[in-house]
Amino acid sequence: MLPVEWEEPFLEIMTKPDQSMDQRNSLLIDFAINKAVGVDAVQEECLMHLAYGLRSNQKDEFDKIITTPNIPIEIRKRFLGHLFDMNRSDDFITWLCGQVRILGNAELISFCRSRVQNFDEL
Repeated sequence: MLPVEWEEPFLEIMTKPDQSMDQRNSLLIDFAINKAVGVDAVQEECLMHLAYGLRSNQKDEFDKIITTPNIPIEIRKRFLGHLFDMNRSDDFITWLCGQVRILGNAELISFCRSRVQNFDEL
């Protein structure tokens, strides 16, 4: 549940009638990474919408989310978990695991290793 003071700005992004899905996703990423820093419920809500809204070929956007220090590790882990659960293509999962490895965060690597059977072979 979003804090009351964040409901209106969030809904403004989600319901703006004259924007494309890509524009909405860009606004959600900016909102999560830059505006809602420290407001876990808002960041979580943005990322859950992005897990479903971003296409697998929008790798720059996924990379921004995975690598930002402005979103807590636990929220990024839940985001990754949603992506793994969505049965995205093997190529996408391979790329995603590679990005996590490049980031070098031990907690995210351990999480991915626990969710992707052949993580170390990718």
